[in-house]
Amino acid sequence: MEIIKGYTLTKEETDACLELVQKMRAEREHERMVALHHQLFEDLVASTIDAIGIVDTKQIIRSINRELRGAGGVSSD
Repeated sequence: MEIIKGYTLTKEETDACLELVQKMRAEREHERMVALHHQLFEDLVASTIDAIGIVDTKQIIRSINRELRGAGGVSSD
């Protein structure tokens, strides 16, 4: 038995709470990583446009998009 904020929890309840906290933390970390990589990708695209121009950059992105679609790697989000 464990007491948290006045509630007495069984071992099973404590384990469930810890599991939920771990899941929440993992989801939050995943969201942070998605946001970070989104920003990194945007920065890389901007840098690529500066280096080789928008026409060639679009061709590269379209090529990558086709490869991802062919591999089943793009969802319809």
